[in-house]
Amino acid sequence: MSKYSVGELIYKKRKEKGLTQSQLGEMLGISNKAVSKWENGESFPEFSAIQPLCEILGITADELVQGKENQNDKTNNEVENNEKQQPKQKLQMSEKGKKFEKKFFAAIEIGVFLCIFSVATLFLSQLLGASERVSVCLLLLCVAIGVFLFIAFGMKYDHYKAGCPDEFVDICQKYAYILAVGVSMCILSPCMILLGYNEEHGHHSELLTMTLFFIWIAVAVLLIVFAGLGVGKTKKQWDIKDGTEKETWQDKACGMIMMGALAIFLFCGFVWGIWHPAWVAFPVGGIICGIVGSTKKDDD
Repeated sequence: MSKYSVGELIYKKRKEKGLTQSQLGEMLGISNKAVSKWENGESFPEFSAIQPLCEILGITADELVQGKENQNDKTNNEVENNEKQQPKQKLQMSEKGKKFEKKFFAAIEIGVFLCIFSVATLFLSQLLGASERVSVCLLLLCVAIGVFLFIAFGMKYDHYKAGCPDEFVDICQKYAYILAVGVSMCILSPCMILLGYNEEHGHHSELLTMTLFFIWIAVAVLLIVFAGLGVGKTKKQWDIKDGTEKETWQDKACGMIMMGALAIFLFCGFVWGIWHPAWVAFPVGGIICGIVGSTKKDDD
């Protein structure tokens, strides 16, 4: 019996089950450091932990002691049962995650309400005497707040739903807020042009407005990239798989649609001076994104 071969087997089977060291440790009632010592060959599992460890990893005690699998003794039924159990282990949600679930549903409801109510603010603000530019900015503000709630609460709930440790979720949450701020700033970016341009100052006002606009966009993109790199780094540190957040073609399509809407808005505004009809590109783009996003399949 070699501690190194035993550690390699534990590491291999843990990866196959889609478990992190922390998750395996929680299931056995031990720390992730103890699991790390097993896998590095620094120690051997205690006698009391051998049986539950074998059940979780889907191996026998003899295989664990030998440090290798006996493929001749594996039946097709055992392999199928192990594959069926994997999703259940990944979907285990902590008690903290279950408590957060109510807040998540409430945030999503508020976000959906704001996105729909944003259209009403457009007309309501004009009835109260606000200009068209201010009305459009109020519309975008409601949408930006709704999207902020979707991202900030959605990422945290997805991590809980994937069975990630509470400590990992808490670390990633700060990056979720940063990402939500960056995306919201992108949504609000047209307001920089609508509120900044002054016809009385002509060309100088236009140059200043465009300068501030691209600075705003640059900061927003910086926040988005920083948040993405931070989440990726944290996942590597915690040995979290990235499969639950794989980008789909719908996500890419929605990004291109909204970029196209922004391009149409800017082109129509600066070339033809029709800022008022051009803002329609954003709600139309949002509706198209909603239709495209509805084609996603919920694997859960």
